[in-house]
Amino acid sequence: MHRIRRHLTYANIAATLALIIAVLGGTTAIAVKSTAPKNSVTSNSIRSYNVTSRDLSRMIQVFGKASFNDPQPADGVASGNIAVATCPPGSRLVTGGGFVDNSAAHIVGSSPGGESWSVNASGDGTNEARITAIVWCLSKKAEKPGRGEG
Repeated sequence: MHRIRRHLTYANIAATLALIIAVLGGTTAIAVKSTAPKNSVTSNSIRSYNVTSRDLSRMIQVFGKASFNDPQPADGVASGNIAVATCPPGSRLVTGGGFVDNSAAHIVGSSPGGESWSVNASGDGTNEARITAIVWCLSKKAEKPGRGEG
C-alpha cells in the first residue's frame, strides 16, 4: 500500500483523469450527435472485423529518467533536475506525467512541450533522488493490411 501511495502524485492523478475525460468525452459526443462531424468514424460506418486490436493498440508508453543529489542534512539550498520523455518520430503526444522516488523531494512542474513531457523535481537534503517522466504517445504507424507508405 505504501508503494502505491508513494506514486500517487498530483501529476499522475491529473494525467489519468485527463485521459479518461478525453476518451469519455469523445465517445459521449459521438453518441449524442445524430450525425458525426466531418472526417470522423461512427459504428455504422465500420464493417464487421474491419477494426482490429492492432488498430486500437497504437498507444506507446515512453519513460525518461534523470537524477539529482543533495547531501543531507537540509541546508536551505535545494538541488533539482528535469526528466524528459519524448515520443518517437511518427507519433503524437496524448498525455504524460511523472514521479520522484524520494519522499524528501517534490515535483515542481510537469508539462508537455512539443512531442515530449517534462517533469521538474527538486529537494533539499534528499541524498540521491530519481525522477521519472512518462509520456503516452499515439503511433501513426499502424495501418490497414495491404497499405504501405509511399
